[in-house]
Amino acid sequence: MTNKEKFIAYLRRTPKASHTIRVLAGGYLLYTAYQIFSEFNSGQNDFLIIAFAVIFTVIGALLLATSLYALSNYYYAENKHYGQDEEDEESDSETEESSESEDNTES
Repeated sequence: MTNKEKFIAYLRRTPKASHTIRVLAGGYLLYTAYQIFSEFNSGQNDFLIIAFAVIFTVIGALLLATSLYALSNYYYAENKHYGQDEEDEESDSETEESSESEDNTES
């Protein structure tokens, strides 16, 4: 199993509400990082302020990107077609193989 398949399997175990909350949390973290950067003044704790703003930006972007990806591709636990993608691909490939073998026997 590749890393992408593991990631998608993880996303499919997560409820849709959880992805929605992660989108909101990611947006809030990005908004907070923007506010920190826009109100930044040089002072005693420059490094600490910049470090937290960068951390908020990275975590917010990751939460937002992964959850939007999952929601846009219907990778969540409540999806009624959960797990059918793999089954459909397997049955389609078996159907193609059987039709090819039938074509070869007829000629």
